[in-house]
Amino acid sequence: MLKLKLHDNSLLMDWFASQRAHFWKGQPFKDFKEFQQVILAKEVDNQSYYWIQFPKPHSLATPNEFLDAIQGLERYSWFNKYTFNIEFNPHIHSHLILISPEKGVRPNRIIENISKHLGIKKNHIECKRYSHSFCNRLNYVKGLKIPQDKQLLVEQDILDRKEYNIDTYYNDAV
Repeated sequence: MLKLKLHDNSLLMDWFASQRAHFWKGQPFKDFKEFQQVILAKEVDNQSYYWIQFPKPHSLATPNEFLDAIQGLERYSWFNKYTFNIEFNPHIHSHLILISPEKGVRPNRIIENISKHLGIKKNHIECKRYSHSFCNRLNYVKGLKIPQDKQLLVEQDILDRKEYNIDTYYNDAV
C-alpha cells in the first residue's frame, strides 16, 4: 500500500498524509505517522492467500440460502483455511479468503467450482492470488475498513446481517 499510486501518479500514502484532522477523527490513530507504522507492519506480512469475490446468484432467494450455498463449498478440497463474509451493500455479495491454498489449486479451478456450485457466470467471480497485505484484506472481510465512505456501508451491513441472523464473518482458520 505504501507504494500504490493514485490516478495522477502521486503516492497514496502522500495523499493520506495530506488529509486534515477531520479525516483522522474517529480513527484509532493519533496522527499520520502512527497510521503509516500500522500499514508498514501489515505490509511486511507475506502470507500467501487467494482473494475471491462473487455475487449472490439470482437463483437463491434469500441471504440465508446464499450462506448455505457458500458453506456447501466445503465439498471441494481447496475450501479450507477460509474466512468469508456476506455483504449487502450495494448488492448482496461475498468476499472469501483462502489461506495457504494447495499448490495444485489454480484460480481458474476455484472460479470453475464456484461457478458450477452456485450457478454464477465465471466472469462474475474474481479470484486472485496474493502474498502481501494479508492483514488488511482479513480486516476488510471482518468489517474493519479504513476508508470513511466504506464505513457507512459497513454500518448498514451490520443492520442487514442482524435482520437475517448472519454472522459478521465465518472461518475455520483465523
